[in-house]
Amino acid sequence: MSRILTKYGNLLENGKFVSRYGFKGDPSKIEISTELIKSMTLDRYSRYLNFYNCFVLLRPRDSRFHLRHKNLLWRSFCRDTSSLYDKESTLQSVQNPTSAPSPVFFEKPPKMALLNELLGCELNDNGKDCFCFFQNLDSLHSTAAFRQYLERTKSSKSVTDFEPVAVAINMDDHSSPAISYIQPLLEDSAQIYSDLNYEKLLRIAKHSQTKSSDPMRKEVKRILEAFAENGFLIPRMAKRGRWLLLTAESPAVNR
Repeated sequence: MSRILTKYGNLLENGKFVSRYGFKGDPSKIEISTELIKSMTLDRYSRYLNFYNCFVLLRPRDSRFHLRHKNLLWRSFCRDTSSLYDKESTLQSVQNPTSAPSPVFFEKPPKMALLNELLGCELNDNGKDCFCFFQNLDSLHSTAAFRQYLERTKSSKSVTDFEPVAVAINMDDHSSPAISYIQPLLEDSAQIYSDLNYEKLLRIAKHSQTKSSDPMRKEVKRILEAFAENGFLIPRMAKRGRWLLLTAESPAVNR
C-alpha cells in the first residue's frame, strides 16, 4: 500500500472497502487528490479545535538536528510529558477517580498554513515547522500537569528538549473551571491584550490570590506565573471563536 494510503487509509476506510467488496486492484495505483487530502486535514484539525480547549506549539531548542533526529527526540519528549499527567492523575486519584487523559501529540509537525486558515491568524511567522500537542484544561490534575510541564520546560537546559513558542486557550469554553478563572483575570484590564508584559502578568497572578482555599484558583495563579516565566507575552485573539494566542518572545536557539 502506498504511503499516502497508509497515512489516510483510516479516514477513507479503504480497508473496509476491500473486505466488503473484494477490491482486486493495486491499492498503490489509487490516487488521492491534493484537494481531498487538504479537506481531510482541515476536518481533522477542526475537530481538534472543537474538542480540546488548549494547544501548544513547540520546536527543538537546537535547530541543527536533522528531521529524523527531531522525530526521535519528539517521541521521547511525548513519553516524558505524558508521565507528568500519569503522575498527577495518580496523586489525585483518591479525590477524583477520573484520570486526566494524556495530551494528544501530533506525530509530525502540523500544516501551519491550514491551522492558520482555521484560526484566522498567523501562528508562526518565521516559516519553520512546529510540533504540537492538544489537551483539555478540564480538571484540577490536568491543569496541574500542564503547569508542571511549563515549569519543567523553563528549568530545562537540554539542547535536545523542545521549547514552547505559543500557547492557545479557547476562552469560550465555559465548562472548564480553569478557563472560568483565567478569563476574568486576563480581562481585568481593557488593554490587557495589547500591552501585556512580564510584570503585568505576574501582578495579575498575584492579585488572583484570595482567602479562598479553592485549589483550582491556586493552580490558575501558578499557570499565569509560568506563562510569564516562559515569556508568553505577545497576546492575540484569533478570528475563530475566542481562542487566545500567547506567543513567546523569539528564543535564542542555535542555528
